[in-house]
Amino acid sequence: MTAVKQITSDRNSSKIKTEKIKERIFLVPTFQGLILAAGCLAFFTQSILYGHDISYGLAVTLITLTLVSGVLGNNNLKQLSIQSCKIIPGPENSDLRCSIRFASRGKEAHLALKISLTESSKKGWRQKKIATIQLPEVVIGENRAISIYMRATQRGIYSIPRVQVESRFPLGLFVAWRTYSNLGEYFIYPQPNIAHCYNHKEGQNHYGDTTNPFGNDGDFSDFRRLREGESMNRVDWKVLARTDRYVVREFLDGSNNRKLISWFDCNQENDEDKLRQLSGQLFDCSRKGDVFALALPGEQTAWGTSQEHLYLCLRKLAEFSCK
Repeated sequence: MTAVKQITSDRNSSKIKTEKIKERIFLVPTFQGLILAAGCLAFFTQSILYGHDISYGLAVTLITLTLVSGVLGNNNLKQLSIQSCKIIPGPENSDLRCSIRFASRGKEAHLALKISLTESSKKGWRQKKIATIQLPEVVIGENRAISIYMRATQRGIYSIPRVQVESRFPLGLFVAWRTYSNLGEYFIYPQPNIAHCYNHKEGQNHYGDTTNPFGNDGDFSDFRRLREGESMNRVDWKVLARTDRYVVREFLDGSNNRKLISWFDCNQENDEDKLRQLSGQLFDCSRKGDVFALALPGEQTAWGTSQEHLYLCLRKLAEFSCK
């Protein structure tokens, strides 16, 4: 039996590519199935030793029931494919939503399914389940979408976990399962730390100042560190006297403020804290509708305002190597 599958990946999703693969469905007896098999063997042995027709009939009936249960369990997972799978990028130590869309091309409905996200365990040959959800039914010809939530750990680029579909239909005598892999990538970005960008008091930044001696209050945007090569005339001397830091005031230059979010302007010492500060500034610029770009050591992104541009910058933070 073959199925058609398609796999592609973009910034946060995977879709299905046209590729012929074999349906690999595994089937093993459960504890109840083993008990039934032992009963079949006992009745069959008794019928041979003592010539009991009733024992022979029971043995044949139980064997037939077992075989039919195994066939139905195997067929329950046939012609069930994943049409799309994506994980919405999220921050560290948060719950990520994995959206999976199943497509049924079989002649019968798929019943009593258990969907799990799995990853390789320390032993290697075993798969560890990290999230599970029950799916009662996928009807004939239906595209059924479900969501599973998994826990994000540390920032980085990851492969989408394997999706395992399991069923004990119809009598629980066998457990049948199949696994879908190579579903694409997702990323976890640094936890946005707005506290390092702005003071908790409304209207203040991390230098604790709100005054604007150079223009209207509505024109003022934020403070940033003095960059190498800039004139000392741009330094805010009040902040310098109060905090001993060389900072420059930034102002809006029209309907959209053009702002460079730079690694070198961060006021944090730890590299991971700098990334969290940059993440917070990206979200703040996106919320305000500013035109922004991200500058990291050795590279700088283009300028943009879209949601796609925000995710591009966040992906840069996710894959940044602190050395």
